[in-house]
Amino acid sequence: MIGDQKNVEVTGNVKWDAAVALKPVNTVFKEKFKHRLGLESGDFCWVSASTREGEEKVLLSVYRRLLDKFKSVKLVLAPRHIERSGEVLELSQSLGLRARLWSKGDADVDVTVVDEFGLLGEFYELADAVFVGGTLVPHVGGHNFLEPAYLGKPIVIGQHVENFKDIAREFERAGALRSVSGGDQ
Repeated sequence: MIGDQKNVEVTGNVKWDAAVALKPVNTVFKEKFKHRLGLESGDFCWVSASTREGEEKVLLSVYRRLLDKFKSVKLVLAPRHIERSGEVLELSQSLGLRARLWSKGDADVDVTVVDEFGLLGEFYELADAVFVGGTLVPHVGGHNFLEPAYLGKPIVIGQHVENFKDIAREFERAGALRSVSGGDQ
């Protein structure tokens, strides 16, 4: 019978299990990623992952303000849907930022827009701080922030975390992430 308690088993959080399954990136591969991003010793790498339409403009505006204060900040923008990467690239460039697609190889840029699947774990490993998208816009209820948390990265999210509200509340209380309402924060 559907809904019968004896047929239900709680096994845990699949998102947490995925984070725990992350494999460390080997040193050679990590160095190649750093080189390709143009990261030098002392540079700060900000990864904004799983971003949605409407979020990138806010994030790029914040990034421009960071560049005014700190010249050694690199931004990696990974749209939730990679088919939007060209649009995100154009937005970055229209704001006067030196930007390129990850797939286009090495370049001396400020913003790298990810246009390939399966690399988020590697970018999280290189990150000095992470913004997890789907949280600044009231669209999807947030995306998984457990992977960067598992790697010990400082995390920023927006207010729209309906998909992870209990975990977000616990993490925020523990000081493991910061929730913001917009670019000014």
